Amino acid sequence: MIRIELKQVGKSPRVVLEDFNRELFALQTELMNLGNNVHQAMILHIMANKKRPHVSHPHGSTGSESKMALEDSIQLETFNDPSMIGFGIGNIEFLNINSPHWYWINFGKAQSGRTTPPETTGQFIPGVPQPDPSAFRSGVLMPGMYPVIPQNKMPAMNYIEVGERELIAGINKIIEKLKRGF
Repeated sequence: MIRIELKQVGKSPRVVLEDFNRELFALQTELMNLGNNVHQAMILHIMANKKRPHVSHPHGSTGSESKMALEDSIQLETFNDPSMIGFGIGNIEFLNINSPHWYWINFGKAQSGRTTPPETTGQFIPGVPQPDPSAFRSGVLMPGMYPVIPQNKMPAMNYIEVGERELIAGINKIIEKLKRGF
């Protein structure tokens, strides 16, 4: 929360209020721009660190497979009413439905605490259907008949932390602008 103190120094109340409204609008604009910058930093981090950068949308969905690419599921939501303005990035309910892997990708573990994906059956599309080291990371796991036995932990991508760093840096810049006056 940001507290703004109005001091009248040789100005009429009308001029003070006009100045306040002008600075409030500038602050709102800065905050919305910050929201866009944080959102973009998170998306760029995800795209730069994808293990299968050629994959944007899986070719279908069953059970635990993703329904949307993570970078498409993380949305910027704005809140604007008379008492507050603000933004949120990544609606958890939406992510749980449309990209249930969001938590695992960010933290390197499932919400249950599991660090290695469970054994399953499937095939990789596009690419060599049967899991084969020569076709490593060449497709997306889809339903199929071949056994898939993950043995490696998924490294944490930490895209939420990237967003936090961008947010903190942006807030510090806005505070400096507030001190100087917009």
